[in-house]
Amino acid sequence: ILETRDDSMLLTVEDNGRGITEEELNDPKSLGILGIRERMYYLKGNVTFNSEADEGTTISLEVPLDTTTGGSIKATVVE
Repeated sequence: ILETRDDSMLLTVEDNGRGITEEELNDPKSLGILGIRERMYYLKGNVTFNSEADEGTTISLEVPLDTTTGGSIKATVVE
């Protein structure tokens, strides 16, 4: 889902897979996650990972249209 807001764009991607563990989110070998975090940092955006075992994962990416504001990275894993 892609939404345009007054000062940002929000992309939400979700699946119904096995979920992702906290260890996988923090594993330096998880290059896809690392790449997402690096790009969001560069764009001064926010990324949120929400996951529940055997229920899937939701990733929300919010990019400001004005890149002079800061961003953050958040992860929530429910096991």
